[in-house]
Amino acid sequence: MSELLMRLSLSKFTFTGNGTATARRYKHVSSCQCVLTEDKQRIVVKNGKDALDICRVVNGMWQTSGGWGRIERDGAVDAMLRYADSGLTTFDMADIYEPAEDLYGIFINRVRHERPPEFLEKVRGLTKWVPPPVKMTRSFVSDSINVSRKRMDVDSLDMLQFHWWDYSNPGYLDALKHLTDLKDEG
Repeated sequence: MSELLMRLSLSKFTFTGNGTATARRYKHVSSCQCVLTEDKQRIVVKNGKDALDICRVVNGMWQTSGGWGRIERDGAVDAMLRYADSGLTTFDMADIYEPAEDLYGIFINRVRHERPPEFLEKVRGLTKWVPPPVKMTRSFVSDSINVSRKRMDVDSLDMLQFHWWDYSNPGYLDALKHLTDLKDEG
C-alpha cells in the first residue's frame, strides 16, 4: 500500500459518470482506480493486484492522542461502535496518536465478539507509521510495524501510511524498501 499512496500523491484524478476515478500519472508511475460501490457508501481503491475497500467517510482518531484531555477508553470505544453501526467503518490513526491504535484494538475485539462475521469484513483500520530519523534496518521496520499490529490486534494492517519528517535524510528509501518487502510477504 505504501506504493499505492506514493503513486496516488503523484496523480491527478479523472472522474467518470459511473463513479470511477482513474489517476493520471507521471510517466514513471502506473495508474490506479477508485471505484464507487453500488450503494455509493464505499470506495474501492485498486492498484494492480492490490485493492482496498473503505468507507467514503473516514473517522479520524487524532483527537484520541490525549492532547485535548483525558480519553475515557470505554466511552471512546462505544462511540467507535456507534459510528461503525451507522456505516462509518473506516478509522484513521497513527502510531504517534497514542492511544488510538490501542483503542482500535479494543474496538475490533468487540466487533469480533458482538457483531456478525460479515460486519467485520467492512471494518478498516488505517494507520500511519512516523519513525524517528534512525537507520532503517529490516528488523527496525518490522519491529515497528509489529507494534502497531499488536496494538490494533490484527494479523496484518489494512493500510499503512508512511510519514517521514526530513527528506534530506535518505533513510526513507530503506524504510520504503523494507515496507514493500513486508507487504509482499503478507
